Amino acid sequence: MIDVSLVEDYIRDNILYTEKWDEVYMEKKQVVVNNAEAILFRELPHHFSDKKPVPIDVIAEQCIHILEFDDSHRRAEMGVSYFMASGLYVSFDKSYNDRSIAKTILFRYPRRRVGRSVVNREDTYRAYTSTKLGDY
Repeated sequence: MIDVSLVEDYIRDNILYTEKWDEVYMEKKQVVVNNAEAILFRELPHHFSDKKPVPIDVIAEQCIHILEFDDSHRRAEMGVSYFMASGLYVSFDKSYNDRSIAKTILFRYPRRRVGRSVVNREDTYRAYTSTKLGDY
């Protein structure tokens, strides 16, 4: 478990827009830090574990990201495609991507590793013939 005072110091010294963080009480800040750490452990297990702890700067970014979510983001995560409130119609993108992790963190720690497999031509069991000039 990460200490809130470390995250508080990092946010105060390094992040510009901290209004949402400043409005939250200290007990709630500990909940946000715990939630951010749990999300990062769950969503990026090949980057973070008990042996590889989450750096303070990543926790701070994720905490700010969690606090920036408003009610409409939560509704979109749950599958709502549109809603109407006091005459205002709000529609969400149908191809909603999971935004549970801050974009800046995903640039540094991508979710998936991409691999490539190579198969020789002979192993594909296809009938290849050599074409000579003019045999088209």
